[in-house]
Order: sequence, then structure tokens, then C-alpha cells
Amino acid sequence: MAAEDEPKYVFATLKMPDGKEYEVPLPAKVFSTGRRGFYGQIPPMAYGGDVYGGQIQIWKKSDKKDEETAAPEPRAGDGSPETGGKKDDGAADPDPAPPA
Repeated sequence: MAAEDEPKYVFATLKMPDGKEYEVPLPAKVFSTGRRGFYGQIPPMAYGGDVYGGQIQIWKKSDKKDEETAAPEPRAGDGSPETGGKKDDGAADPDPAPPA
């Protein structure tokens, strides 16, 4: 599918055990790894007396050989020589690469 044919957003539906449903819009995103997909923040939602939030990421899968030939760009704070060898403060990466 060509980039111009890809949807600009999708929706994820969260179904809770109590029957409530939450629909979360996920706008299209190009992740720092170069993969295309969708990403969105889960707005605050109450369940069982607690308030929850979070993130949803969906990315396009690619062939293993495609991943091996396309090296990702160095990212700030990754500890590589290209970024000065400094690591970040350990905060969670909001755009992590998918598991290999």
C-alpha cells in the first residue's frame, strides 16, 4: 500500500470487564525507526475506583531481511558514538523499537 493510500487514523476499542468500552483514535505516525503505523494516548479512564491511562502503538510489520538492510538512524541518548556516547536518564522511551 502506497503512503498516500494509507489511512490517516484508525480506532482501537478497549473493552473492560464491566462492559464499558472506550474508543481511542490513533493518528498515523512515522516512528523514529522509520516504520509507519499509528500511535495514540489513552485518555484518563476510571475502572474499579482507579484512574488509568496509557499509550497504544501499532506498526507495519516488515520482512526480516528488510529490517537487516535498513539500519535505523542513531537516536539521541542511545549511547552510540554518533550521539556523543551519552545515554539518557533511563526514562521510558515513548517510541521504542519493536522486538526483533
